[in-house]
Amino acid sequence: MAVGRDGAFRPGLATTRWLADAGITHLRQVAELGVIDTCLLLRQAGHPVSLNLAYGLQADLMGTTWNRLPNEVREELRAAWRNRLG
Repeated sequence: MAVGRDGAFRPGLATTRWLADAGITHLRQVAELGVIDTCLLLRQAGHPVSLNLAYGLQADLMGTTWNRLPNEVREELRAAWRNRLG
């Protein structure tokens, strides 16, 4: 995901457009809503969200990349995904 130093999402990616369509333009909004609730909001808006989006958003919140998320964070996201979106 493209996030600027100020935490604002950068345009260009489909996910960025989806977030903007839902009124989410800043990473702090994802932090306030929570990653899974953000994904749920996007899915309710008709966007084809996946667990990979949750990984990407969480990674942005943690200041890393999705493939560097700790295994325990991934497992927590997977469990929350199954409970809320699965």
